[in-house]
Amino acid sequence: MTRALVCLLALAACNDYAHRSTLNAPGTIDLSTPPAIENGDPSKIELPGEPGATTIAVIPAPYVGGGIGRFNPGNDGSGEVGMDIRVERTSNRGGRNLLAAENWGVTFGFAFAQWGDGVRTVAPGAFSAELNYRFLASAWPIDVGMGPAVYVDDTAVGGQLSVRCAVALLRARYVANTGGELIFGLQIPIPFFFSWSR
Repeated sequence: MTRALVCLLALAACNDYAHRSTLNAPGTIDLSTPPAIENGDPSKIELPGEPGATTIAVIPAPYVGGGIGRFNPGNDGSGEVGMDIRVERTSNRGGRNLLAAENWGVTFGFAFAQWGDGVRTVAPGAFSAELNYRFLASAWPIDVGMGPAVYVDDTAVGGQLSVRCAVALLRARYVANTGGELIFGLQIPIPFFFSWSR
């Protein structure tokens, strides 16, 4: 017991038995000097930011309209009811906008029925596919789309041009067997968004 106490006192009186290393062995890093990014230089500090997000929008949009259609005897007019489904992709750094003010998209559509003066389509159609571009005009979203259209009841093939503004729809269609059509109506978009962070 006495020997242990003497050794303890001797160790306490010795101030050179331990050394503090300023190097992180086996490297040559001086621990007393902080890395460059921690020295307070603003030009060497990367501030945190919003990583951004990617969004896929799927927008079903039922519509109803009237005008000059396939069945237009006596120029009495035709009606059409159908559904368009638009798909577009938005990628941004801010991560806040689900839809870009200007963007490309694709729209797949089909008319449930078209009728006029007691006559109607015997099968759903026209089926259509459009390449669309949306832009703002005085804060109003304008969407213009163009693509092929086909009626399945008589395999008539043609093309169509659609212009959308808010809930208004104007559609011109030309089909080989039946000629031109012009439909004006209302369309209600019902958007679904699928987003993920970068």
